[in-house]
Amino acid sequence: MRVTNKLLKTLALLLATSAQLTAFAPTNFFRPYDTNLNLHRDCKAKQSFKFGANVEYGMDRDGKSWNSKSKNVLKLYEETQSFISALRGAPAASAPAVALLALPVAPIGPMDDGVRGHVDLKGKFDMLDIDVHGRYELPLKMIPGHLGLSVMLPIRDARIYDTSYADQTVANYPVDAAVSGLIGTRTLAQDSLKALGGLDLSNWSNAGIGDLAVMLDWSNRYEQEKDGLKAVELMAKVGVSVPTANERDEDKAFSVAFGNDGAWSLPFGVGLNLDFKYHVRLGADAQFEVMFDHSKDYRMKTDEKQTRFMLLNKGRASMDYGFTWKFNLSAQMYRFAYGLSLGATYNYMKHDDDRLSPQGNAFDATVVNSANWLKEYNAHNLVFKLNWDCNSCMNSSVAPQVSLFYKLPVDGKNIMLQDTFGGQLAINF
Repeated sequence: MRVTNKLLKTLALLLATSAQLTAFAPTNFFRPYDTNLNLHRDCKAKQSFKFGANVEYGMDRDGKSWNSKSKNVLKLYEETQSFISALRGAPAASAPAVALLALPVAPIGPMDDGVRGHVDLKGKFDMLDIDVHGRYELPLKMIPGHLGLSVMLPIRDARIYDTSYADQTVANYPVDAAVSGLIGTRTLAQDSLKALGGLDLSNWSNAGIGDLAVMLDWSNRYEQEKDGLKAVELMAKVGVSVPTANERDEDKAFSVAFGNDGAWSLPFGVGLNLDFKYHVRLGADAQFEVMFDHSKDYRMKTDEKQTRFMLLNKGRASMDYGFTWKFNLSAQMYRFAYGLSLGATYNYMKHDDDRLSPQGNAFDATVVNSANWLKEYNAHNLVFKLNWDCNSCMNSSVAPQVSLFYKLPVDGKNIMLQDTFGGQLAINF
């Protein structure tokens, strides 16, 4: 895996041209079709094809919890993980229930007092995202402006590492010693969780492709004769995200999905750019994404006190995904010198509550959907960009474009928030 990491990061540096790139999901990484990754398209020459890549890298220990507090990435949903609650509420004949009954304080086993059987987990997350994309401008003369068809494929490398483990149990009674005998050290806990529920609490890493996206985009520029305002550009796009990425591994506690976890989605959006004198450009756009229901085996709660990383019960369920909203407000000094553009964007993203519908009678839907990780998440970011177009090549048949960006997370909820660095390289021909 270390060799893979080095190869991917080397490729990223080459694609980003000398740029220094400084999920357990969700994260604030861009989707490959995010407006913030768009490069300028108003070249004068006939250029039907664009090929390029976007690169984004970020790492952090922190995020915003379900109640908007700054927490470690492994504490976004709960402050500590409860082993006893994982056992409690399991089906009567299951291995977790038998294990609970075997502990002292018969006949119901030990109680979760907020300390006994609780574990403190901390860790760090990082991810490298390389989105390879190609675009063909469709030769449809009956439609004004530019109509293009794009294909995008992400390649991702992510990991949860430097994780720490600390049993919070205080040995006041014999039952405390019995609980510590199952989870007192990380090795004991991992052996217990694997034996009782097939769950792996070890560090996690993976590399692979994300979800393939196919987008149809349109834009048209309308020249203006008003004082100060030179042109208005309208934009629209619609597409489909195909679940080509591997789904989240439910047997790995810290696993991150590289796409929509097996679900199809329909992203679409509209936007507006206003070009003024003195190379000033102001823009606004709205993006939306509908994710379609998807069924698979999920780890789910059987007791409301159960926690994200110690769920021992797994069953078939259908995920009803919430709606995703994204808004951008931007300002640029547009091509002010030698094809250079400098800009800043305020970016807001919100995803509504998800809901799981268990199949069968083994799980209570009300208990299952009390989980904090199914609640809405949002993020506020500032994005700073430096773009370069080959200004002298705008009338040529070949035109390169380069862009660098830095994303500064401002606030959020129920999400990991990374300072990310990235860039884009594209060739128009």
